[in-house]
Amino acid sequence: MEENESIGRIIKIEAGEMLISMKRDSACGSCESCAAGCEAKEHIIKAKPRANYNVGDLVSIKVDSRKMLRGVMMVYLVPLLAFLIGIFASNYIFNKLSFKVPDFYSIIIGVVLLLISLVIVKSYDKRYSNEDNDLLIISKLN
Repeated sequence: MEENESIGRIIKIEAGEMLISMKRDSACGSCESCAAGCEAKEHIIKAKPRANYNVGDLVSIKVDSRKMLRGVMMVYLVPLLAFLIGIFASNYIFNKLSFKVPDFYSIIIGVVLLLISLVIVKSYDKRYSNEDNDLLIISKLN
């Protein structure tokens, strides 16, 4: 089994979704040596139903790394770049225009661009999650 692959069991198939039960892969929960009583709990994943899949089937679940990396870049890199570009570009402009407190205004512009980028990321998330771009690659085992 690959590093990003897990095995689950289909527990329910409804009109618009398929529920897959799987145990979380975790270092904590298998040794029983800590006093916290950690345990590997069941995790339910929702996926789009596939043809010829039935309740009780074992499935292999992998994550499409390219699609996940694109999402991670949108969530983390875009807001960070917007914030930094807002600060440095506005600081340069405010210094050229001889503002009295360019750093304060630069931080304000950076925060405003950060908030705008978060709205853009949220709209991207809504659009992307409604499309048929499933991050999960599911294949039947039995």
